[in-house]
Amino acid sequence: MNEEEIQREQARLKKLLADRKIQQEKEKEKREAEDEFRRREDMKKYRETQEELAALQKQREIQQMKKERAEDKEYAAKVRERIAKERELREKNQNPVPVVTATTQVSYSCSNPKAKIRVRLLTGETITEEFDKNDSLATIRDTIQSKGTEHTPEYSFTTIMPKKTYTREDEKKSLADLGLVPAASLHLV
Repeated sequence: MNEEEIQREQARLKKLLADRKIQQEKEKEKREAEDEFRRREDMKKYRETQEELAALQKQREIQQMKKERAEDKEYAAKVRERIAKERELREKNQNPVPVVTATTQVSYSCSNPKAKIRVRLLTGETITEEFDKNDSLATIRDTIQSKGTEHTPEYSFTTIMPKKTYTREDEKKSLADLGLVPAASLHLV
């Protein structure tokens, strides 16, 4: 090969190399464009998925709130019903029919010799026991202490409806005299 042929061959190889480089650049740009397109599609799908999840979460929260409201309404209705029943029972217990005796003394008739007493302790627990109508609040205090549920001797008995706090003097009176027969609910304070 002579010098001229070598130069032509070199020029041809340089042109071939340049063409190859241009082709590789075009392929690279095409790959980058495809990668960018895929990335954008993936981001779009990701955003749509996130929006769907957020919508589902919001629906769950709304359903949970509706459920809680319904439960609250149901509970409130039960409480109102219980209050009405207790009020009715209390009215029956507070207004017994007076019986006039031959000596014109007024006494209240109560055919039940027992008193069912429910006591709500300071801890929130309740104890329900039956006592004789002639027992006193001191007997109830002794029963509570014998069960070992209240260790504090400094507490008083109260009723909610009617609102009344019983004194140490009241603890000597019978349950019938205090109007706690045939049933009552006491709270410790």
